[in-house]
Amino acid sequence: MNGPAAGSSGRQRCCSRAWRSADGSPGTGSGRSADVTIVPLLIPVLAGALAGLTLGALFFRGLAATARLYAVGGVRRAVPLYLLRLAGATAGFTFAAIWGGAEVLLAMLAGFQLARTVVIRRERRVQERAP
Repeated sequence: MNGPAAGSSGRQRCCSRAWRSADGSPGTGSGRSADVTIVPLLIPVLAGALAGLTLGALFFRGLAATARLYAVGGVRRAVPLYLLRLAGATAGFTFAAIWGGAEVLLAMLAGFQLARTVVIRRERRVQERAP
Protein backbone atom coordinates (compact mmCIF):
# COMPACT_ATOMS: atom_id res chain seq x y z
CA MET A 1 0.00 0.00 0.00
CA ASN A 2 1.52 3.32 -1.07
CA GLY A 3 -1.01 5.67 0.50
CA PRO A 4 -2.31 6.03 4.00
CA ALA A 5 -3.55 3.03 5.90
CA ALA A 6 -7.01 1.78 5.04
CA GLY A 7 -9.73 3.60 6.93
CA SER A 8 -7.72 6.72 7.73
CA SER A 9 -8.51 10.11 6.34
CA GLY A 10 -5.04 10.75 4.95
CA ARG A 11 -3.85 13.01 7.75
CA GLN A 12 -0.88 12.52 10.01
CA ARG A 13 -1.47 11.46 13.59
CA CYS A 14 -2.35 14.46 15.65
CA CYS A 15 -2.72 15.02 19.37
CA SER A 16 -5.22 17.85 19.06
CA ARG A 17 -8.66 17.20 20.55
CA ALA A 18 -10.27 18.99 17.62
CA TRP A 19 -9.18 16.16 15.35
CA ARG A 20 -10.59 13.44 17.59
CA SER A 21 -14.13 12.20 17.89
CA ALA A 22 -16.03 11.71 21.14
CA ASP A 23 -14.73 8.16 21.61
CA GLY A 24 -11.10 9.29 21.26
CA SER A 25 -10.49 7.91 17.79
CA PRO A 26 -9.08 10.20 15.10
CA GLY A 27 -11.76 12.38 13.59
CA THR A 28 -12.65 12.75 9.95
CA GLY A 29 -13.57 15.76 7.88
CA SER A 30 -11.92 19.07 7.21
CA GLY A 31 -10.65 19.68 10.72
CA ARG A 32 -12.78 22.81 11.06
CA SER A 33 -15.42 21.10 13.16
CA ALA A 34 -14.75 23.42 16.12
CA ASP A 35 -15.30 26.50 13.94
CA VAL A 36 -18.40 25.06 12.33
CA THR A 37 -20.10 24.32 15.64
CA ILE A 38 -19.12 27.51 17.47
CA VAL A 39 -19.94 30.16 14.85
CA PRO A 40 -23.64 29.29 14.37
CA LEU A 41 -24.10 29.39 18.14
CA LEU A 42 -22.02 32.51 18.67
CA ILE A 43 -23.79 34.81 16.21
CA PRO A 44 -27.29 34.53 17.77
CA VAL A 45 -25.83 34.85 21.26
CA LEU A 46 -23.95 38.02 20.32
CA ALA A 47 -27.06 39.37 18.62
CA GLY A 48 -29.05 38.62 21.78
CA ALA A 49 -26.49 40.40 23.95
CA LEU A 50 -26.53 43.43 21.67
CA ALA A 51 -30.33 43.45 21.61
CA GLY A 52 -30.38 43.21 25.41
CA LEU A 53 -27.91 46.07 25.69
CA THR A 54 -30.05 48.23 23.41
CA LEU A 55 -33.32 47.28 25.09
CA GLY A 56 -31.80 47.78 28.53
CA ALA A 57 -30.44 51.21 27.64
CA LEU A 58 -33.87 52.30 26.40
CA PHE A 59 -35.64 50.75 29.38
CA PHE A 60 -33.43 52.24 32.08
CA ARG A 61 -33.19 55.66 30.42
CA GLY A 62 -36.99 55.60 30.32
CA LEU A 63 -37.01 54.61 33.99
CA ALA A 64 -34.85 57.62 34.85
CA ALA A 65 -37.16 59.87 32.85
CA THR A 66 -40.21 58.38 34.59
CA ALA A 67 -38.66 58.94 38.00
CA ARG A 68 -37.93 62.58 37.13
CA LEU A 69 -41.52 63.04 35.96
CA TYR A 70 -42.90 61.56 39.18
CA ALA A 71 -40.60 63.83 41.21
CA VAL A 72 -41.91 67.00 39.59
CA GLY A 73 -45.54 65.88 39.66
CA GLY A 74 -45.98 64.84 36.03
CA VAL A 75 -47.88 61.64 36.80
CA ARG A 76 -50.07 61.90 33.70
CA ARG A 77 -47.02 61.83 31.46
CA ALA A 78 -45.18 59.24 33.54
CA VAL A 79 -47.81 56.50 33.39
CA PRO A 80 -47.79 56.11 29.57
CA LEU A 81 -43.99 56.06 29.64
CA TYR A 82 -44.12 53.33 32.29
CA LEU A 83 -46.54 51.27 30.20
CA LEU A 84 -44.39 51.74 27.10
CA ARG A 85 -41.30 50.52 28.96
CA LEU A 86 -43.17 47.52 30.34
CA ALA A 87 -44.59 46.55 26.94
CA GLY A 88 -41.25 47.02 25.17
CA ALA A 89 -39.29 44.89 27.64
CA THR A 90 -41.95 42.18 27.67
CA ALA A 91 -42.11 42.06 23.87
CA GLY A 92 -38.32 42.04 23.51
CA PHE A 93 -37.73 39.21 25.94
CA THR A 94 -40.67 37.22 24.60
CA PHE A 95 -39.36 37.57 21.06
CA ALA A 96 -35.89 36.43 22.19
CA ALA A 97 -37.34 33.42 24.00
CA ILE A 98 -39.37 32.32 20.98
CA TRP A 99 -36.79 33.13 18.30
CA GLY A 100 -33.53 32.14 19.92
CA GLY A 101 -34.12 29.87 22.87
CA ALA A 102 -32.35 29.78 26.20
CA GLU A 103 -28.89 30.82 25.00
CA VAL A 104 -30.12 33.96 23.30
CA LEU A 105 -32.45 34.78 26.19
CA LEU A 106 -29.62 34.54 28.72
CA ALA A 107 -27.32 36.65 26.54
CA MET A 108 -30.08 39.23 26.20
CA LEU A 109 -30.53 39.28 29.96
CA ALA A 110 -26.78 39.79 30.42
CA GLY A 111 -26.84 42.73 27.98
CA PHE A 112 -29.89 44.15 29.74
CA GLN A 113 -28.12 44.02 33.11
CA LEU A 114 -24.97 45.56 31.64
CA ALA A 115 -27.07 48.42 30.30
CA ARG A 116 -28.55 48.88 33.76
CA THR A 117 -25.08 49.34 35.24
CA VAL A 118 -24.03 51.77 32.52
CA VAL A 119 -27.19 53.89 32.77
CA ILE A 120 -27.05 54.03 36.59
CA ARG A 121 -23.43 55.23 36.49
CA ARG A 122 -24.27 57.83 33.88
CA GLU A 123 -27.29 59.11 35.81
CA ARG A 124 -25.21 59.40 38.99
CA ARG A 125 -22.62 61.49 37.16
CA VAL A 126 -25.36 63.75 35.82
CA GLN A 127 -26.82 64.19 39.33
CA GLU A 128 -23.40 65.01 40.79
CA ARG A 129 -22.86 67.78 38.21
CA ALA A 130 -26.30 69.32 38.75
CA PRO A 131 -26.42 72.07 41.39
